Amino acid sequence: NSNTVDLNRCELLKRCKVFSLSDKRKVTQAMNKVQLLPGCSYTIELNCKVRYFNRYRTPIAFEFKNQADGLTFHIVRFLSVTVSSDITAMIVPETPYTKPPIISKYQPRGAVEEGVRPLFSNQDGLSAKLPLPDYKVPNELRSLLNKGKVNEIS
Repeated sequence: NSNTVDLNRCELLKRCKVFSLSDKRKVTQAMNKVQLLPGCSYTIELNCKVRYFNRYRTPIAFEFKNQADGLTFHIVRFLSVTVSSDITAMIVPETPYTKPPIISKYQPRGAVEEGVRPLFSNQDGLSAKLPLPDYKVPNELRSLLNKGKVNEIS
């Protein structure tokens, strides 16, 4: 564009302790504005202080104001920094990760014999209900069980 614009603000949209912005006229701290003529540039430094190997990402937004018509517009970019070393490059996996198959924790007991299944108890006409009287747990036993003192029960 042939119009002069003001750089009003520049900031990281997602706060990330790894990244910090700095510039001479403190536009990144929202203290000043910078007038940019057509074809000129303004330097903003991005500092990256990392402690671990990882990929760090954050969006950055620039707010401009067109001096000709007074309209404000924004430009958003995504920063991505990958921190690695020669060792991490050497130990990358040869094949992509695949989930292991799901294995049931249930192990059937005994041998399973082929043949005809037996009739279920509800199909043979027998009653499966057995009436039991209510049993009151003694207070001393209940107290020992609640305290987890199973070894003291005799």
